[in-house]
Amino acid sequence: MATTQVASNLQAPLWRLLQSTAHVAQAVHHGRSMTAAIEQVPKDLRPGVQALSFQAMRWWGRAAAIRKQLARKAPPATADALLCTALALSWRDDLAPYAVHTLVTITPIGGQPFWKLRRWQRP
Repeated sequence: MATTQVASNLQAPLWRLLQSTAHVAQAVHHGRSMTAAIEQVPKDLRPGVQALSFQAMRWWGRAAAIRKQLARKAPPATADALLCTALALSWRDDLAPYAVHTLVTITPIGGQPFWKLRRWQRP
């Protein structure tokens, strides 16, 4: 029975991981330490969020620039962090932790699927 409980903890829903990663990114953007922000994430999500956060931070500047092209008016801070997280994680197919179509399907912006990413063409 303990094995089942451990296995269920390892299968955190992707939407929860993305939301928590976006919260970490938002905290970092406001000057907070990423380590401190990750410590606030629920323990069952922490390993996945840490991995996604490090990857998202590597491509954050590029993701923010692309977001400015996609949405001329800045969305609310929480939506902006989630949008930039999805863009950063899907920047390069060979390094993406999930298929781009999965990120597009799972990442909700304003309660609607993040379909705009499909229009964006990488060089």
